[in-house]
Amino acid sequence: MKDALSGLVLLALMGGGCGKGDAPGPMHGGDAGTMMGGGGQHMDMGAMGTMMMQHLGPADSGYDARFIAMMIPHHEGAVMMAKDALVHATRPELKELAKSVITSQEQEIATMKQWQSAWAGGTDNGMMGKPMMDKMSGMGRDMTAMLGPADADYEGRFIDAMIPHHQSALAMANDALGKATRPELKELARSIIASQQIEIERMSNWRKLWAKR
Repeated sequence: MKDALSGLVLLALMGGGCGKGDAPGPMHGGDAGTMMGGGGQHMDMGAMGTMMMQHLGPADSGYDARFIAMMIPHHEGAVMMAKDALVHATRPELKELAKSVITSQEQEIATMKQWQSAWAGGTDNGMMGKPMMDKMSGMGRDMTAMLGPADADYEGRFIDAMIPHHQSALAMANDALGKATRPELKELARSIIASQQIEIERMSNWRKLWAKR
């Protein structure tokens, strides 16, 4: 059980399967449902979403805890990327979006950690030791490292990384609407869907607009 939980948390932290070698390339005009890797390969969001649903598992007594165990590091990855954008992005609208991501997702992280502690008697449910937590932190740093330097393509890389990351959060939240048992978790899922769908639409529009310039 410990190995299974550790695996799903690491998957969530990387946005559903984006490895260190899958750095997003420059901005392109493709579908937001795919993400361009550094080698030119596309990662299908449908396949990524299916893999994440398998890790969330059935609507059993442990579902709510598994959802939180995945969503907390997933949010933390988004916050790391957004903080990187505050430093390296140049467009004010992208900086504002980054600030919004940081504010909303840090609040949601705090809420989920409170629930995790209350529901399971500890922030990690005793399932993950220090080596695993250290590895998760290192992978979070990898996510910001793959965004690259503050060059002309930075904002395109940020968008091409954040859209799939948000889409994987939507897939998880929609799954929770049908499987979670606690009403407060269902309400959080609705909030994630509402806010991140709007952000996906904004970033998709920016990508199309900026790619023409």
